[in-house]
Amino acid sequence: MVKTLLQSAKEKGQVRNDVNIELVCELYLNRLELILFSTKNLFEKYSVQELVEHIIINNLRGIATPDYLEKTNYILAIN
Repeated sequence: MVKTLLQSAKEKGQVRNDVNIELVCELYLNRLELILFSTKNLFEKYSVQELVEHIIINNLRGIATPDYLEKTNYILAIN
């Protein structure tokens, strides 16, 4: 589902053309459970908001086009 959404965003010009959606999913999404629940359960150490900010939001900012970020007034920021 996320892969489809990212591909759609890329087609709409919201994700940079040089981003490999398949690789993004492999690096960040498919390994998320391993990262979060490894020997150090990150949910015990950090808040859900902080984990979402660092794992998801920061990565989305990194692959978004500057034009998209400007149009959305950096809506990816967590308030």
